[in-house]
Amino acid sequence: MKTKIGAVAAALLIGTAFLAGPAAPAHAATVANSSANSTAPTTVVAADPAGVVIAQDQSATLTAEPTAPRAVTVTTEPGATVTLTAKGTKARTVRANKDGEATFTKLTTGRNYTVTSNGKQTQVTPVVKVGKAADLTVTTTDRVDTVDLTWQHKATKARGGSSVGYTITATPAQGMNTQGLNSNNALAPITMEATSTSAELTGLDPTALYSFSVTPHNALGDGAPSVARMNRSLADITGLPVPTKNQPANTGSNTTPKQPTPASQPQPAPAPAPAPAPKPATRTIWVCPDGYDDVNGVCTQAQDYTFTDVTETQPYTYRTEFVTTGWRVDPYPCSSGTMHPDGCWVAQGYDQQVKNPAPAGWSDNGSAYERTVQRKDATPSGWSDNGSVWIRTTAKVEKVVPA
Repeated sequence: MKTKIGAVAAALLIGTAFLAGPAAPAHAATVANSSANSTAPTTVVAADPAGVVIAQDQSATLTAEPTAPRAVTVTTEPGATVTLTAKGTKARTVRANKDGEATFTKLTTGRNYTVTSNGKQTQVTPVVKVGKAADLTVTTTDRVDTVDLTWQHKATKARGGSSVGYTITATPAQGMNTQGLNSNNALAPITMEATSTSAELTGLDPTALYSFSVTPHNALGDGAPSVARMNRSLADITGLPVPTKNQPANTGSNTTPKQPTPASQPQPAPAPAPAPAPKPATRTIWVCPDGYDDVNGVCTQAQDYTFTDVTETQPYTYRTEFVTTGWRVDPYPCSSGTMHPDGCWVAQGYDQQVKNPAPAGWSDNGSAYERTVQRKDATPSGWSDNGSVWIRTTAKVEKVVPA
């Protein structure tokens, strides 16, 4: 049935479309709308306005998400009882605060927990902060504006597992091109998301220099990125031709319309398609500088400890010894001493302090025990101590290799 809707109803329809957002129902109505400048009705197709949700009470919604390492926050109705359970663990119950929030801490990361409140249930897995990405390698492809990226990152269950994502960003050197000249057009960074440890990034300016970064993230935020920087442009490295940008057509009011070609005039033959560009003979990778080893994606240099001889001393130690000066005979029975036919022989004498021998590894210098030991020197500037050697790290550098 055709329905005539006035201006108020039409405004309601428009507001509903902006508030609700769902796709319009398949059925429609024809609307006759008259204006002051037209007497003929204009027919439009409008969605059925009935039954479209424009607002809904969210107070009873139950959600749970990690908000800190080994912790989750549950959102429910204010004052509601919240129970957290997991297989093999004792249930924990708290009451939501006035904002409807309840936080559980000291949870086992990577374990699936069930949250129950007001007869509803949801699942949540606590995590710790995501680890750093490493060993970012960027290589050329057979397209002058596209690169392949690979990196290393262990997405453990405790750090988010399959929910870990990666933000890839190519940031151009501001205001400069590969010749070091000011660029006329400011280039914006290019960003994309990935769920695995490899990706293809396109849309790069072949004449620009970029800094590439891969940043892992989980429910608690971003981890540390892995970064690789270019020092030659893609056009320079690959030798592929740089496509020219299409100029936009002039559609202003002063545009002279194109005259049709007379039917009798023969049309020129189309130009042959250009031959495909040859694939580059080289490609660019990022490697550790000379003298550095790639240790789990980090360029690392190690140096053995150095030591200095140090003399240590320690005071003498003493023991008490009994010095015998004679014997006497006491009558039986013997309370001490040695049995003898004439009675009990009892030693007579005095106690004396006697210096102990030097301990193993020490010597007696006449006034104290002494030994010489090797003491590890202080960590050199720019290095760190990993418990067995001194180490330092650096960023990878660009290297051109055969394709």
